Amino acid sequence: MAGKLIANLIVMGSGIIGRAMLQAYRKALESKFLPYDLCSNPHLQMS
Repeated sequence: MAGKLIANLIVMGSGIIGRAMLQAYRKALESKFLPYDLCSNPHLQMS
């Protein structure tokens, strides 16, 4: 019984951590490429 509970907690915890890491990765990519595109590409600048 206790082993099943611990296994369930590990699975749930790894899902939460995985989701948080994916969100952080997306945010890092967005912050890396978005300012470059807006500042250096004249087609993307607002007039």
